[in-house]
Amino acid sequence: MEIVNKLSYEKINKPEIEAVEKEKQEFKLIDSITRTRGLRLFSYSPKTRKIKEIEIKQSETAILKFEENSLKATDYSKAKAVIDPRNIYFEALNLRSAKKRVERYLQGRIKELSNLKHYNGTIKFF
Repeated sequence: MEIVNKLSYEKINKPEIEAVEKEKQEFKLIDSITRTRGLRLFSYSPKTRKIKEIEIKQSETAILKFEENSLKATDYSKAKAVIDPRNIYFEALNLRSAKKRVERYLQGRIKELSNLKHYNGTIKFF
């Protein structure tokens, strides 16, 4: 990204442009999940066997709508997190309960570590 800002387009060769385009493509929407209220998102790395809490960032965008003769700001922001596809992600109340969940997974008492609910885009009322 910095290459484009420092140099003009005439002086950039093809490999540098490809590197910038590849860097742009690294950040894509992988999946959408429905978060459980009150739980935190953790990741477990099978390679290093470490548990880490994931930092979730809120986007700061607001949409203005004209309702009842006035403008009202409605926030349609979604929480976003940068993830590593090599790790396993799950929700837990705190770090202690996350460690217990990983121990039960390693002992074979639970079959799957991930307990995330995937968002399918529809709302079910009943």
